[in-house]
Amino acid sequence: RAAAASGAETRGFVVAPREGLVLTSRPRTWIGRSVSAGDSLLAIGRTDSLDVLLVASEREIADLGLDRHVDLRLRAEPGHAVTFRVLAVDWSPRGGPVLARPTAELVNSERTAERYVARGRIANPGRELRPGMTGIARVEAAPLNLLQRAGRFYARIVRADFWL
Repeated sequence: RAAAASGAETRGFVVAPREGLVLTSRPRTWIGRSVSAGDSLLAIGRTDSLDVLLVASEREIADLGLDRHVDLRLRAEPGHAVTFRVLAVDWSPRGGPVLARPTAELVNSERTAERYVARGRIANPGRELRPGMTGIARVEAAPLNLLQRAGRFYARIVRADFWL
């Protein structure tokens, strides 16, 4: 008992500033390390509401818009749909501006399509949803008439035949 009590005096304890979920990917890396008071060890996130990132290709970004209605079906729970609205759309692609890249890189046939991000927020009162979950989203888009649909279909065929 005396040895356990003396060992407990040299150990410290960790206090989170607020309630939440540990978001640090590998908290075990801190085991055995010495730290000073005030060091940030873990990232704690709130789970009462979660931010949703919708990743869209350059062909789909035109259909995204602010305040559009989204139905999200999670891969972990496909029978349950979560609804939210688009709050923000990043109109520049992920990975930096296109103008700063050399031309040879832009016309490379092996280059993947640019990715754009739209953001939304969903309520999570039961704390059933976790950060990092993925799913398939269906975004409400502006209605297209028959001519516009035919034009998109034709453009898809031409792109596939001549560019890819």
